[in-house]
Amino acid sequence: MSSRLCISFDFELGWGVLDTPEWKTREQLGWYKNLRTALNHLTDFLYANEIQTTWAMVSSMFVESITDLKISHLNHQYQEAVETFFTSCEYETRCALDCVELFNQRPDLIEVCSHTSTHLYPTLQSVSATEYVSDISNSILDLTTLFKRPVKSLVLPRDDSTFLKDLIKVEQLNVRVNPSIYNANQHFSRRSSTPASRIVLGQLGETYQSGSLFFNPSPGGRFNLLRKASFSLQLKSLIKKLQTTQKTYHVWLHPFNLVQSPIHMKMFMNFLGMVAEMELRGSTKTSTMREIGDIARRHMQ
Repeated sequence: MSSRLCISFDFELGWGVLDTPEWKTREQLGWYKNLRTALNHLTDFLYANEIQTTWAMVSSMFVESITDLKISHLNHQYQEAVETFFTSCEYETRCALDCVELFNQRPDLIEVCSHTSTHLYPTLQSVSATEYVSDISNSILDLTTLFKRPVKSLVLPRDDSTFLKDLIKVEQLNVRVNPSIYNANQHFSRRSSTPASRIVLGQLGETYQSGSLFFNPSPGGRFNLLRKASFSLQLKSLIKKLQTTQKTYHVWLHPFNLVQSPIHMKMFMNFLGMVAEMELRGSTKTSTMREIGDIARRHMQ
């Protein structure tokens, strides 16, 4: 028996912040354009070392024309925000059709996971449960059609689980659950140990899988230096536990984090190098969210 490691990516481009000016700042910094080179480098390494990962995707990233967007289910305010973003930003900020072939090279290693259709999240004004569930259902259908493989997992935008009970009645998925990402960062900064992922099987067959470490060594903000130091301790803790325990751990990040700074990319690639070595030695095994969910269901039978 060995430990397991799930690595999930929140792949959203500018959709993740379409309702704020932040996408413009990131676009001006070249993060979305530079991301393509980083993705090529990253996937080359993942494929060469047979590392399994889960990619949570906003499905509207794969729409080229505004007339093809599925937004009729959205409230008027958010529809306007989506349309403004789509028509104002650069192609690389909103569209990832040029990345589809990259993810189709090794479907045995890449799990395609939903991150909603438009990055709708419940705390936005006037968002209803019906609207939110429709956004996720649209995403699952569109990603399944595009990638020609089943979509069985979900990462919640902003880790907001407000309408999770409504969703599970319609879609039984493997869901990554965490506190609010900002509260999670503050909470993690106060401890030097990395927790195992808590995996819970729901009544309808869904699973809930908590994260262990947000892989962002320099998130910025008032306590940046403290968070950097805390992150270093957490990463050391994780590497030790992957080699010495039989538990499951879950690391997550946004791909654009890798182009924020050369340090981010270097640290993550070094981490992946250690993971590859541990897999070769048999001390850990990388798994997708779907595989971890399937294991949990088998154990309960």
